[in-house]
Amino acid sequence: MPDGKQSARTSLKRYAQENKREVVDLALRLLGRPSQNPPGDTRGIAGEVVALLAGPNIDVQIHPSASEIHNVVARVRGNDEGSRLILNGHLDTFPLGCRRALLSGRYDNLGKLRLSNHEQPCIG
Repeated sequence: MPDGKQSARTSLKRYAQENKREVVDLALRLLGRPSQNPPGDTRGIAGEVVALLAGPNIDVQIHPSASEIHNVVARVRGNDEGSRLILNGHLDTFPLGCRRALLSGRYDNLGKLRLSNHEQPCIG
């Protein structure tokens, strides 16, 4: 019997495989919000994350740590007692190579970027 970690990983992998178009669309939606560091302006992507997470049992707040650096804190309310899980990630990113191609919307049904003959694939 797989442990909880392996079971969650398997479930997530299955979900991503079964919903490739939705997963790609979500990634493109997030990539469409500039958050490169430098300069590290995360206001746009923080607002996008808030819009994605907002729901009836989720409290979402933006906490600015500087004028252009915003953090998102979300709390999912449940009915059960027990342990809490805290996830911590970064909204800022490394500069995105091939941004124009990635955001072009030219993807096949499996989420693979369709490049024309003269375009180079994204590397690195």
